[in-house]
Amino acid sequence: MARSYATCEIIAKPHHKEVRTSSLLRERDWGDFTGAFIPDLKGKTWPANVETLDAIKARAQRFLDKLKSDYPNQTVLAVGHGIINKAIQSVFYGKPMTEIQKMANAEVRVLKL
Repeated sequence: MARSYATCEIIAKPHHKEVRTSSLLRERDWGDFTGAFIPDLKGKTWPANVETLDAIKARAQRFLDKLKSDYPNQTVLAVGHGIINKAIQSVFYGKPMTEIQKMANAEVRVLKL
C-alpha cells in the first residue's frame, strides 16, 4: 500500500488534490501464504484463509459502488495492486478475470462509470 500511496501523492501534488485511501484497493489477503514468493506457490495446496477470487470480485464491486455514490460525475484516479485492478475491470466489463489483460506497472486504464 505504501508504494501506491506514494504514487498517488506524486500525481496529486501538482493538482492540489487530497489523497484518500481505501482498504477496498488493498492487495489480496494471502492468509498463511503471506510473505511467500508467489512463483514458489505453484502446485501447492492453498490454505482456506487465502482470499478467493469471488471475494476479491465482491470487493471490486463494493469499490465501484462506492465510487458511484461518493463521486458522482467526477473524475477519480484509483491506484491499486494488480489483482484488484484486474477484478475491478472484470466486474465492470462483466468478463471473467482470465479475459482481462494484465496491467503493466504505471499503466492507466479509463473506466467510465
